Amino acid sequence: DEDSQTRVTYCSPSHAFMVYDDTVNREPLAFVRYHYDNSSDATAKGTIYYSDASYDFVGPAINPEPTPNLYKLVPAVEFYENEERQGVFDGCITLINELDRALSQKANQVEYFDNAYLYMLGIQLEKDRDTGQPKLDLKNDRFIYAPADTAVNGKIGFVSKPDGDNMQENLINRLTEWIFQTAMIPNMNDQAFSGNSSGVALQYKLLPMKNRASNKERKFVHSLRHLYQIIFSVGTVLPDSSKDKWSELTFKFIRNLPANVADEVNSARNAEGIISKKTQLGLLSFVDDPASEIKAMEQEQEDKIKQAQKAADSMPDFMKQDDDKQELDEDKNNAEQEE
Repeated sequence: DEDSQTRVTYCSPSHAFMVYDDTVNREPLAFVRYHYDNSSDATAKGTIYYSDASYDFVGPAINPEPTPNLYKLVPAVEFYENEERQGVFDGCITLINELDRALSQKANQVEYFDNAYLYMLGIQLEKDRDTGQPKLDLKNDRFIYAPADTAVNGKIGFVSKPDGDNMQENLINRLTEWIFQTAMIPNMNDQAFSGNSSGVALQYKLLPMKNRASNKERKFVHSLRHLYQIIFSVGTVLPDSSKDKWSELTFKFIRNLPANVADEVNSARNAEGIISKKTQLGLLSFVDDPASEIKAMEQEQEDKIKQAQKAADSMPDFMKQDDDKQELDEDKNNAEQEE
């Protein structure tokens, strides 16, 4: 910006794209950000960013006066889900559309039954004296009237088509199941999922989603490293000796999953003496930074020692002598037991 500070912003993929080379490394060659003018000719305007400079363009005309690029790298990073650039739900869009159509048809069927025609066959109704017709609005009242001379075989009922409710419900349930399976995401509203109290069984049900999240994390880490490589490439952020520190960065992603704190505490307690203290604290999901937690524990221990020492210094002399005598007696007893 104007103060020589590195700033980061987001560009929608509908108005920007990356250009890569055709090598195995697929290094970025350029980044293009564009938009369309509101005029009648809908001319495209934007900027092309290279590793050394950026150029503004209006339609096919490119401004020959470049803007220097201080980062010496293409100042853009693409964060993508997969090589096909598809989201989690793109693979099940057709299933979602079919589910919407089934629900719409079901709503139309409910409305159809509300507006069903009433039929009356073989029954004479009272007629109007002036018109000689039944005192009914046959069209607006959705009424079918077929009189006869006798009412012995008269029928009254509603005109209805065959009920397909069971078929529609089965279709809706099957589509819902396939949508979650295709997206590799468990249905949290499923009673079979939420009613299962076994932690191992829940982990297996969450395994496809966790694998997909792990894949997303790996791609995200790759893009984040490239992002910080660009940021660290200028001396205004870090000294020149720290330009390669981006490769040493580590990233931690916290997933919003329910955790059994009691099991985690038991597992961490049982790991005492087998693994390091840092790894032991890493088993607890509510500990964000094990290293800082160890420092806090050490500080608490030091504070307790200082408080005990301060309390000992403030004791009267005769109590100190009693304490010293008690310590000597304990040492004597320990020595006799050893003999």
